Amino acid sequence: MTTTALEQEFDDTCMESVNECRKLGYNPSLFVTMRAQIGSAEACRRLMNSPKWPDGFVRLLEMKRLDLSIGIRA
Repeated sequence: MTTTALEQEFDDTCMESVNECRKLGYNPSLFVTMRAQIGSAEACRRLMNSPKWPDGFVRLLEMKRLDLSIGIRA
């Protein structure tokens, strides 16, 4: 499967957020695992369409860093 420039840019942006989260002491392991299995875009789609808020979103809310969430950045 070929990755478009836009998909690559989206993936890069997601990983920038992951790296920033790690610097702050939070490892978004669920997203990282999902990304490895199904790609960033599909991982984001599934997390945003979840019937409950993903734990990572809640963690970022508590940290007052929603700017790093997929719902804001994506």
